[in-house]
Amino acid sequence: MPTPLDYLLDASAVRAVFRPIVERETKEVVAYDALPQGPVGSELEDASALFDAARAEGRLRELDWAFRRAALEDSLAAGVRPPLSLFLRVEADALHESVPEELAGPWERARRDLSIVLEFSERALLERPAELLRTATRVRELGWGVALGGVGASLRCLALMPLLRPDTVRLDLALVERRSASEFARISTAVSAYAEHTGAIILADGVETDDHLAEAAALGATLAGGPRLGASGPLPSPLPKPTLPVTQLAPPPRHGGSTPMEILVGGHAPRRASKDLLLAMTHHLEGQAAALGEGAIVLSTFEGPEHFGRRTSDRYEEMARHSALVAALGPRFGTQPAPGVRGAALETGDPIATQWTVIVVGQHFAAALASQAVDAGLGPQRTFEFVLTYDRKRVTEAAAAVMARLAPLSVRPVDAAAAA
Repeated sequence: MPTPLDYLLDASAVRAVFRPIVERETKEVVAYDALPQGPVGSELEDASALFDAARAEGRLRELDWAFRRAALEDSLAAGVRPPLSLFLRVEADALHESVPEELAGPWERARRDLSIVLEFSERALLERPAELLRTATRVRELGWGVALGGVGASLRCLALMPLLRPDTVRLDLALVERRSASEFARISTAVSAYAEHTGAIILADGVETDDHLAEAAALGATLAGGPRLGASGPLPSPLPKPTLPVTQLAPPPRHGGSTPMEILVGGHAPRRASKDLLLAMTHHLEGQAAALGEGAIVLSTFEGPEHFGRRTSDRYEEMARHSALVAALGPRFGTQPAPGVRGAALETGDPIATQWTVIVVGQHFAAALASQAVDAGLGPQRTFEFVLTYDRKRVTEAAAAVMARLAPLSVRPVDAAAAA
C-alpha cells in the first residue's frame, strides 16, 4: 500500500525553502541555506519527519536528490549567482549515490553557474569518513566550498575536523547551549583554534535573539543564520548583491606520496630500530591517544593479521570505546578487526600493505610513526626503517592517506562528484 512518502516522491512534491545567511556585524546577506520541506500542513512538512520516513522506507537516495533538484532549479530560476552562495546539505546515507539520469541537466547547470557550499553533517564525518573525504576532494576540484554542519552534536567530530578541512564550520547554538561548561569550552576552543589555524569561517546557526547574536560574537562567528536574521521561504526578488563571497580555503600543500611512509620521509630522514623499540614507541603513542579520550583518532596499518594478535586487539577495542575513531588496516583484515574498530583488507600490491604505521590525531596533538622492515622474519630483533614526527600538517596528510583506504560503506563504487 502506498505511503504518504510514495505519493510525495511520485508527484515530485518535495520543495526547497531558503533561509538567509548574513555577515554577523553588517547583517548583509551573503548566502542562502536551502532547506527541504514537504507539503505544508502534512505529516511530512517537517524536514526531520520527511527524512526519517525516507530512511525507514529505503528511499533516502530519491528524497535527497528530489530535494537537491528543487533547490538547484529554484536557485537557477531566481538568478542566484556568485558572489551570492548557496549552502546545500548532503545526507550521509546518500553520499555514495550517483546523479540520477533525469537530473543530469540541472546538476550540470548548477555546477557551471552557482557558487555552492556542500554541507556535510557530523554524522557523515563519523560514520562514512573515507567516502566523505573522497567526495570533499572532488567538490573542491569543482571550485565549490565544503562546510561541516551541526557542530556541537558530538565531541567526537572535533578530532576529525582537520582531516575534512571545511571552509565553513557551522555551530548549532541550540546544541552547544545544552552542553556542560567544560564541554562548551572544548567545542568553542577547538573550533576557534581550527579557524585561527586555517582561516575557516565560523557560522553560528539557530540565532533567535539578540543574546544569541552576542553569543555568536563570543564564539568567533563571522556569519550567522536563524529566525532572528530572516525566516525560511521562497527566494526573494530582487536578490541581494553581497560585496564579498563566502571565503573558501586555499588547498593545503601536499608533500607527495600515497602512503604514510612516503609522506613522512619527505620531512625527515628515516632511522633504523629493532621491532622491540618500535613496539615501545607504538605503545607510547597509543597511551597518548588513550589520554586524549574521545578527542582522538587512531589509525594503524599492519603487515598482516598475525601482527594483530589478541593483546593488540584488546588494546584497540579498549581505545575504540573512548576515541572518536579507531582503525586497523592490513592484508587479509576484516572491516571490523576488533569490536568497535574500523578496518579494511589492503590489496597485496598496495604499498601501504608492507608498512607498520600508527597515527594519532587530536584537537591539539598529532603524531605519526611509519616504518618498513628492511629484513625478513618475525623476531624482536627484526630491523625497520622508521620516521616519527609531530609535524601536524604531515601527520594530517598521512592520516588522510590511511582514511582513504577504510572499507567503504557503499555497495558499489560511484563518481565522487556525482555523490556531491
